[in-house]
Amino acid sequence: MQALVDGPLQLAGDIDIVGSDGHVHPTAGRRALCRCERSRTKPFCDGTHLQVGFRDPVPEGEGHTPPTMYEWAGGAEALARLTERFYGDLLAEPDPVLEPVFRGMDPGHPRHVAAWLGETFGGPPTFSVEHGGYEHMVGRHRDLALTETQRRRWVERMCATADLVGLPSDPDFRSNLVGYLEWVTRIAVFNSAPGAPVIEHAPVPQWGWGQSPPYTPQPWETGTLD
Repeated sequence: MQALVDGPLQLAGDIDIVGSDGHVHPTAGRRALCRCERSRTKPFCDGTHLQVGFRDPVPEGEGHTPPTMYEWAGGAEALARLTERFYGDLLAEPDPVLEPVFRGMDPGHPRHVAAWLGETFGGPPTFSVEHGGYEHMVGRHRDLALTETQRRRWVERMCATADLVGLPSDPDFRSNLVGYLEWVTRIAVFNSAPGAPVIEHAPVPQWGWGQSPPYTPQPWETGTLD
C-alpha cells in the first residue's frame, strides 16, 4: 500500500475493499483508491484529482496552502466585473459571431456566469444554491447548436476581457484560466448539439491549479521553520 504524491492510494495484491454502503469490491493486482474525495467511481480513483488540483495535506505549521483560483482572481467582485464587461461589450458592438447567441438574454445572465465561475474556481456554492446547479447550466445549452467558430470567439473575447478588467496576469493563473475556458467551451459545444447524449446530473466542476499553482514560499525556503 502506497500513497502516491498528490494522487491516489495505490494497492497491490488480493485485497477486498468494503465501501461505505457495505458493498465488497474484490480487487486483484494493482488498484488505486481515491484520496481527493471527488472521484465519480468511489472508492476507486478516476483521475479527478488531476482536474481539481489535489495536493497532499501539509502538516499544520509546516507550510502554506496556496489560495484557490477564486481567491487569486479577486473573489466574487472581480468575476462579476469580468462577466458584466464581457457580455456588455459583446452586445454593445455587437459581435457578429456571438450576438445572435445572446440576443435577448436574461439581464441576470452575467451574474449567473460569475457565480458559476466562482463556484468552479473554489468559491462559495452560490450557483448550486441559487441558480439551479449543473442541471440548469446544461439545460441552458441544450439544442443551441453552438459552432467551433463561436466557441473560439467566446474564449478569445473572455481572455481579452480578463485583461481589460485587470484579472491577475501571472502565468500560473492565466494558464489555468485558459485551460478551463477551453475545457468548458468544448463541453458546451458537445452538449448543445441537437440530440446530444449529455450527462444530465453532476456536481458543478471544481477547477484547481493543476500542475502549476502560484509560487508560495515555504518556511523551509525562507529560514522560518523552527
